[in-house]
Amino acid sequence: MESATATAIGVLVALLVLVVLTATGKPRKISGSATAVVGFGYGVLMLASLTGAGLDLARAVVVLMLVAAAYPAAVVARRMDLALSGHIRALLSVIVSAALLSLLSHTLSLIGWVYVAAATIALAASAGAIAVLGGDGGTQRVNKWTVWVALVPSWLLAALFFFQFPGVLFNPTLPVSDLPVGLFVAMAVVVVVLALADPLLRHRIGGTEANFPVGGMVLAAVLMAGIMLAALLLFGGSLFVPSVSIFMIFTYVPAVGPVLLALATFIVITVVPGYLIAAAKDLRGTADGSGGKLTDGYATDGLAGTIVAVTVAAAGLALLVSAPTVLFVLAGVLAAGAVGASIPNAVPGRQTTASVIGVLAGLGVASIWGTYEVFSLSWPTVIAAVVALVIASVVSRVSIGNERDPKGSSPSIAAGTGPFHPD
Repeated sequence: MESATATAIGVLVALLVLVVLTATGKPRKISGSATAVVGFGYGVLMLASLTGAGLDLARAVVVLMLVAAAYPAAVVARRMDLALSGHIRALLSVIVSAALLSLLSHTLSLIGWVYVAAATIALAASAGAIAVLGGDGGTQRVNKWTVWVALVPSWLLAALFFFQFPGVLFNPTLPVSDLPVGLFVAMAVVVVVLALADPLLRHRIGGTEANFPVGGMVLAAVLMAGIMLAALLLFGGSLFVPSVSIFMIFTYVPAVGPVLLALATFIVITVVPGYLIAAAKDLRGTADGSGGKLTDGYATDGLAGTIVAVTVAAAGLALLVSAPTVLFVLAGVLAAGAVGASIPNAVPGRQTTASVIGVLAGLGVASIWGTYEVFSLSWPTVIAAVVALVIASVVSRVSIGNERDPKGSSPSIAAGTGPFHPD
């Protein structure tokens, strides 16, 4: 009970600080920290997929490689000027938000004995409040604080534990089996296609004239490395969730739980508002006169009502599908369909139809191996994503061919247009 009370107090204080920081201060231009937190969101979702079978140093390196790979993929999408359907982008943002909310609420429940449903609702409400109060500029202001609040303590803990237990990284107490090739390939495919379609990451890395986001990529990798190293050193070189060692440490050292959870809340809860704003802006189809760039607060076209609706949808999805990995895979397959549908440069309505058909086809074909295999990051996951991309592209091309006028012109929209296009 004392642990649960301390956890609740620590998390509530963290949320309160976030809301206060969001509603105050001056707008800032997009910084490396604002770009880094998106990659961090990818990283924690991959960790959720790995820790059940065990995380060790080799798997941690794989996570870092894939977090870094998201940024070149987003730059490729920016240079290709993919114009994805606004409805699909909004749905993608809602699914990623739900995955992050589900992951954090289950972590709170596991360590702090907090009810999953109550944690999900509280976290979603806080993320929605941050989005409404501060807009995208407010979340970016908070990102600058949250990244460093998590970065410094994690590396201090990693350094402290390393000098005490230097050998456990290479000789873990509980050994972990080799990383299955199918799992690695599936994670790589999901991360790459998600980065290609992710509206928030594309917005944060800047327009077509922006430089490669080296700062954001490095900061995301350093942040993930510090957190994973600290966790591996603390738990004897390998991390399994759930495990007896976790409960022992948080039982005998109750102060560790609230601190770690407050840090996790700081980071994750500031990623979600960006996705909520992106979804609301795509649904409303608004433009603010700057080419679809997001600005601060209520001045961004009065999106408060739409943000609230999107927040409720994300919270509902997180409660309905309680497995973060399932949502992560679903987002990846949807992103693959969206990318496939956008390659022929079809009109948005046709893209939406093509994407849905592609996703249903991909999941249908991959389900031959079993539903569990599709949503557990394995070879069927790769098959689902590839089939979704190919079928969506074919359907999109067919729809363009059927609607050409006698002169052979196509009704396709100009690449790169849309309410959330970053340029």
